Amino acid sequence: MSVLCLARRFLCKDRAFSALAIFVLTLGIGGVATMISVINGLLLRLPDFPAAEQLVSVSLFDTVRNRSTGGAAAADYLDWQAHQRSFQELALFGARLSINITHDDVPRRYGGVYVTHNFFRTLGVQPMLGRDFTPADDQPGAAKVIIISHRAWLDEFGGQPSVVGEHVQVNGRVGTIIGVMPPDFGFPYREQVWTPLFAEFAGRARTDPQAFGGNVLGRLQPDVSLNQASAELGTFARRLAVEFPQTNRALTAVELLPLTQTFLGPQMRQLLLIMLGAVVVVLLIACVNVMNMQFARATRRARDLAVCSALGAGRWQLMRQMLVESLTLTTCGAVAGTLLAVWTTGLMLQHSRSLPVPPPAWVSFTPDWRVLAAIIGVTVVAALASGLVPAWLASRISPLTLLREGGRGSTNRRTHRIVRGLVVVQIALTTALLVVSTFMIRSMVNQQRINWGYDTSSVLAARVTLFQADYPTPEALARHYDRILDTLRGDPHFTHAALSTRFRMAISNRAPFELEGGDYSDSRPRPTAAVENVTDGYFDALGLKLAAGRDFARTDTFDAPRVIIVNTQFARRHFGTDNPLGRRVRLAPPNAPPGPWLTIVGVAPDTHMEGPTDGVADGCGIFQPLSQAPARWITLVVRGRAPALTLAEPLRQAMARLDRNQPVYQINTVDRLIDGTYTQNRQLASLFSIFGGVAMLLAAVGLYGVMSFAVSQRTNEYGIRMALGADAGTILRMILREGAVQLGYGLLFGLALALALMSLGTSFLQSFLFGVSRADPFVWGTTIALLSVAAFVACLAPALRATRVDPVDALRAD
Repeated sequence: MSVLCLARRFLCKDRAFSALAIFVLTLGIGGVATMISVINGLLLRLPDFPAAEQLVSVSLFDTVRNRSTGGAAAADYLDWQAHQRSFQELALFGARLSINITHDDVPRRYGGVYVTHNFFRTLGVQPMLGRDFTPADDQPGAAKVIIISHRAWLDEFGGQPSVVGEHVQVNGRVGTIIGVMPPDFGFPYREQVWTPLFAEFAGRARTDPQAFGGNVLGRLQPDVSLNQASAELGTFARRLAVEFPQTNRALTAVELLPLTQTFLGPQMRQLLLIMLGAVVVVLLIACVNVMNMQFARATRRARDLAVCSALGAGRWQLMRQMLVESLTLTTCGAVAGTLLAVWTTGLMLQHSRSLPVPPPAWVSFTPDWRVLAAIIGVTVVAALASGLVPAWLASRISPLTLLREGGRGSTNRRTHRIVRGLVVVQIALTTALLVVSTFMIRSMVNQQRINWGYDTSSVLAARVTLFQADYPTPEALARHYDRILDTLRGDPHFTHAALSTRFRMAISNRAPFELEGGDYSDSRPRPTAAVENVTDGYFDALGLKLAAGRDFARTDTFDAPRVIIVNTQFARRHFGTDNPLGRRVRLAPPNAPPGPWLTIVGVAPDTHMEGPTDGVADGCGIFQPLSQAPARWITLVVRGRAPALTLAEPLRQAMARLDRNQPVYQINTVDRLIDGTYTQNRQLASLFSIFGGVAMLLAAVGLYGVMSFAVSQRTNEYGIRMALGADAGTILRMILREGAVQLGYGLLFGLALALALMSLGTSFLQSFLFGVSRADPFVWGTTIALLSVAAFVACLAPALRATRVDPVDALRAD
């Protein structure tokens, strides 16, 4: 009979052991397969573009702040385009922006991309209907043209081929649809409309705050490497830093990344690796569990193995048989784990589409050859990890000793020591994983409890985009702000109305600033504060009253003296008990000259301005008049006597009366808008909770198995003790004490490991944590309590079984 057939017979005979081992391995291998699929889809798998390995993103690198800028200014891109020789094509684009389209008198806002004329040629794709952009389309003042997605073509235009050449309103101008992209194309993310960049955003001086900057996409020449292209563009960057020191002084290097790494920042890449490490820990715990079960099974089979050895089976034959059994188990676990991974990755991809920044449309988590190869490798490693040591120890059986001692002896004592040590390893790994998981959960709870400083459920907010074609100057924008406020404040549905630049009423920009009279040499870092541009009446709309000074007024125009309002935290931190009114501040953005001096005219109460993801900000805030610092993406803020959500339709109607081509989007109560910004962190907390929960379950199962194994092996000992006068309580305490010792060592090593991980990764983890300190007693206490309860439950059942041993039966069996 073949070794494989014999292994199958043995495993089918021991169904309980086989089922539990396969279940445990399914969880471990399934978790690893899931994360490998995700990492493969996000970082390794090339998008389905021709010669996709030649596609790269290009970003200027700030050598003073030691970080990438994420792209380049239009002026820098045009300089590169005119002189570079390393790329077949070099395109500039701005993604995740708004494009307003009015069709059949219905305005809609689409996620859009503003692109240079060679954008699609750089990618190597063409519209399936119509034509591509031309250089003439991408000039200031050119006729407006757009290319739409296949989905927009079906949903908005009924899939009619005659859509090519149809006229629509695009950002307030008459435009023409010139093409339709193929199905499933949504580059770079899931946008549905593309339009020429320079026809919408005319070229501006480098020092102009409204000068356009965006992402740069390149297609390398076939014989040019990343390093060669980086060296060439770096030379250009250093030249521009000398020619334009006001804007480019620190931008003396260039970073090139393969396209697969373009849409994930370094933090997210590190997070993926941490999550992979977490599931590898779960797999290790699973392998240790199966190893412990193999030890117990080998002990139960000791007499059979001794007989085989006595009949001539060598050590290699015994090891081979047990390794084949282990490989059979892990193969079954790998198949089930792969099916689990396909299901979980499908769910993850589905949920990721709801993120504020979803993954690109071309990302797929479907397993390919890389994932399958990794799963095969994991299966072999798991088989060896869970079966090699038990097989080796079982093969060292002395037939004579085992047959004489009935399976008990020095081998069993050695096995017990190894098994207990493995349980300690299990508990230690589980402890470390639970600490990280609890930190994530604690952070999520803290985010949900943020005090935003006002009643977020009573305020309705919505987003609008104002384009250069309709409002080409700051003065034109300011006049339109006044028209919006007059329209909303004149509507009886609203008691208060204001405008702000705060995104989803949750996230403000953060900028460095200088205080008048301060010493700011080039080497000294500037303090930073959250900066929000608002209109008069903003604080009233939120239900807040100024602590000192005055509110902004309509007279704070673009030509009037520049003023600001600071929050209480800013005044306290930078002026102490002195009166901040009349003091002056100026913004000092990096790689740009400082702005004009701004006089403080008011002090506002503190509101949370940093969003639900920044737990280390100091709370300092600056408010500028929107008319003096105009923006094209603004948030409408209204409050009325009726419940806030019922104001949505009146708000749409009021804006339609003002401009029927102006769509209003992201309309909701502030508390719901803020809740949407938690989505990514909520999913991360859920994933780590699952990892920690599975690890704790496996650790409890492992401890239960070890204690059950120990009780079954020491039945005679317990019988003798009870025959000599030990009561059930003594036996119970003895077994629970043994489990507590293993738990104690595991917690000790695990807490030390977790502390080391938190210490080494504090700066990175802090970006995902909110309001949690490394020494948070709740986190550490919860971890200890959860594992202690799980260990007690795991030990209790075997301990109670031991107290029911009949001394007479035990002595008779001995």
